[in-house]
Order: sequence, then structure tokens, then C-alpha cells
Amino acid sequence: MKNDKEFSIKETVNKNIERVQFPAFNQHSSLLGWCSMNYPRVLQNPQFMPKPKPKEYDDNLDFLYQKRKKVLLKFQNQEQQNNQLIKPFTNYQLTKEAVIPEDVGVPPPGFKKTLKQLTTAKPESKALIYNQTYKDYDPYLNIKPINSQFKQEQNENFTRNIRQVGDVVYNQSYENEDIRHLKKLPNSILSEQNLQEVLTPKLRFLNLHNHTWLKMEQISKIGYFAINLEEIVLSNTDLEDDILMELAKSCKNLKYIDVSSCQKLTEIGIRNFLDFTSKYLQGFKCASNLQSITDYSLEPLQNAPLLQRINISFCNNLTSNFTKYLLQSGCRLQELQIATVENLQADLLSDLISRSKVDMELLDVSFIPTKDISDSVISATSLCTNIHTLILSGSTNISDSSVGRLSSLHKLKQLKLGGIQYLADNTLVYIAQSCNKLEMLELNNCSKLGEQGLEGILKALPNLQVISINFTPEISDAFLQEKRNEYPKVNIIRTINKMTDPKDDGLRMPLPLESVVMQRPKKKKKK
Repeated sequence: MKNDKEFSIKETVNKNIERVQFPAFNQHSSLLGWCSMNYPRVLQNPQFMPKPKPKEYDDNLDFLYQKRKKVLLKFQNQEQQNNQLIKPFTNYQLTKEAVIPEDVGVPPPGFKKTLKQLTTAKPESKALIYNQTYKDYDPYLNIKPINSQFKQEQNENFTRNIRQVGDVVYNQSYENEDIRHLKKLPNSILSEQNLQEVLTPKLRFLNLHNHTWLKMEQISKIGYFAINLEEIVLSNTDLEDDILMELAKSCKNLKYIDVSSCQKLTEIGIRNFLDFTSKYLQGFKCASNLQSITDYSLEPLQNAPLLQRINISFCNNLTSNFTKYLLQSGCRLQELQIATVENLQADLLSDLISRSKVDMELLDVSFIPTKDISDSVISATSLCTNIHTLILSGSTNISDSSVGRLSSLHKLKQLKLGGIQYLADNTLVYIAQSCNKLEMLELNNCSKLGEQGLEGILKALPNLQVISINFTPEISDAFLQEKRNEYPKVNIIRTINKMTDPKDDGLRMPLPLESVVMQRPKKKKKK
């Protein structure tokens, strides 16, 4: 009976399986090949399997650039180190010295430049690298300075700050699908999200030209976040009167604004803005606003003594009262652009140009074919010795003798004389010899320009880059090709030589020739 009590059928069966059945299962052919990945040969209890140790990361990343110095271990001398194998990196130690290479901010080979790089550097180090990397791209940036996109170091006591009454709060919302797609755009395109990150006290210049996807609610609060903003471009947007007035009140350091092609602005809105900002405004650009730019809306400019740049091109509703306002203000202009503004008197305009002869750098009086823009304006322009850009295209009333007075403008780099058909070769060569710093010259529709004149201009201008000579029938194609080969660095543009049929809109198909017309064979009559 004792043996019966100690007998266990369960133990006997387990021993039998382990001795007989398991070896057969272990050596079964189904365990070979891909099945071995799912059915291992060695069975282990997962509770006793060793767990992998977590990786240890070094949190000491305060320095962007690190270098290692080779040092001897304490228990070794020079002979022992040469004769004994040492594990890698055991004889190196980190040094807390920031090492900046010569090419700062240059990515490794095979990588492109990006505006936001994944680095552990502090904002001051990033700002230094960005200022040196993008110093040549300053005229093409939408944000100035470029380091304003880096966030400032967070205050340690930020949790204790309580929002006060009057603090500006803007909660960005992504309601439609278009806004969600804008989040996928690169950082170079300002969207509602990254614009909010850029609006900091460091920001000085902001270009929002044609940014119609931005909400007017966010644009109206730009001045509260970027309190030191000086220049802003809002051309070709849905800007309204109340938003413009809100910017005037919030941007207390505003010096220049561009509201060109903003069709929703009204005459009263422009006047209210200038009433508020005329005392400290230095630049105002409002081209292509036919309805809002009138003598009534620009009347507050008579109280703008600091005005330096103004552009009212394609605003044909203005009269000579506009020049009276500028004369009464006593301002000295650096840039004056009044293209297609025909209702101006020549004497008032010449007085305005003469008073700014020392500071004038850019003058645009193009497409004014009236008699008022005549020799008196050109004689006043010839006194502006510091001017570098002069545009007279389309002002056909200017004579050949008055154009010769422009030879005194030795600092001129860009000159446009298109449409002045009375210009002779001798006058153009004389201007080219006097203004030898010219880089761009436009002579479209100067029908009297010949081959000798073109050759003299190319010889007299060593810095010339572009010359446009459309509608010059006296210059042959063979001579033009010869000069292009002789001066490969100069871009000689002539896409149209002769005037085409004015009735031809390019949509009519010419009639086919009789020899080309194929006659279809006649069908045979059925019998």
C-alpha cells in the first residue's frame, strides 16, 4: 500500500513524454527552415529570461562643438602605453571648449541648408551662425533680422506669471482643410503657425506680400507682439481700413509701409492712417490704388517732414495738389515714383526734385507723355548727382538735347529711355561715356538707334550686364549676333524687331497653300 500511495501517474506520463516524445519533436523536420523562427529548439521560461538594460545617454550637451584631447592614464607611463593594448576611447576625455570652424554654419557634403536646424546650441550661438551664413541674402528675406525666429530662453518663474488685464492673446485655429495643408509647408513660407513664432521684439522687417491666406485678425495684432517693427509690406492683400488703423496704433516704431494693390482700402481709411502716422513716417508705398489714393486722402502728407520714399504709381486721380503737399512738408526725398500720373505740373515737380537733389537716389516718371514732363524736369534731374536709377520710359515728349544733360549723373547704374524715338546715336554714346557705371540700359522702341551707336555703347560701358533694344529695325540680325559673340557677359535682349500687324491677335490660322491642299478622290458611282 505504501508503494501505491507514492505512485503518481502524472509524473510517470511527464517522464515518458520527456524521454520518448520530446526528442522526436525536437528533431522533427518541420523545425527546419522558416519554422525555426517561430518554434525554437530550446524552450525557455519567459519569466527567467534576462531583460535588456536601458541605454545610458549623456545629457551634457551644453556645447555645440566638442573636441577630445589625448591624455595618459594615471597608472601608465609612455612605455607602457606603447606596449599595451588599450580599449578604444579610454585615453580620451572631453574638454569644455567651444570650437568654431572657419566655415561657420556650412552643412556637411550632401546636405542642404535649412532655416531651422536640429542642434543643441543656445540661441546666441545660433544667431551668430545665422548672421554669418545668410549675410548675402539680406535683400531677399521676408524676416529681418533672421535670428528673430529663435525663441528666447524661457524664464524660470514662468509658471508664476499671471495674465494681466490688457494682455494680448491670440489663439490660432485650424478650421478648414486649407489651413491644415499650410502646416505642411516649409518654414520659408509664412503661415499662421510660424508667423506667430516669428513675431518677437527682435523683428524689424516683415514682408507679407500676396499672403492672402493669413487672417486679418492676426495681422491686426502684429504690432502688439513685434513692438519694435519698423517696416512692413502688405501689398496685394485683403487689408481693410480698421486693420490698417489698428496697425498704426500698435506699431509705434513704424517707419515704412507698403499697401499697394489693396483694393479694399478706402479714401477715408488712407487719410485716417496718414493723420495718425505722418509725423514720423519715412516711407509710404500705395501704387495701383485707383479709388483710395486721391488728393483728399494724401492731404496729411503736408505734415510729414521725415518722408523719404513715396510711390504713387498708377494712381491717375491725383493732381498737382499732391506736389504742393510735399513742398509744404519740407521733406527731402530719396525715392519718388509717379509712373502714369499725368495731371502734374512741370514747375512744381521740378521744384520738388531740385530741393531733393542731394538725397535723390531713384526717380520714376515713366509713361507720362504729356507736355508737362519736358525739359524743365530733365534739367532738375541732372542736378541729382547721387541718383542711381532713372526711369523715363514712355515719356515721349522729352527731346534729344535734354537727354544729353543726363551726362552729369556719374553714379547712374540703371537707365530706361524706352519710347523716346528722337534719340540719336551720338547722344546715347555720349551718355554711355559719361555714365560708365551703368549696369542696365533700356532702349526699346528707339527707332533711330543704329549699329554704330550700339557698338559705341558696348565699348563705353565695361560694367554693362543687360541692354534691351526691341523695335530697332536699323540693327541687322547678323550684326547683333556678332556683338553677342564679342560681348558674352552682356545680355543683349531683342525678341521683337519689327512691328507686327495690329489686327493679328495670334489666334487666327493662316490659309493653307494651294499646293499643299490635298484633293480627295471622287467616289465612284454605284452601278
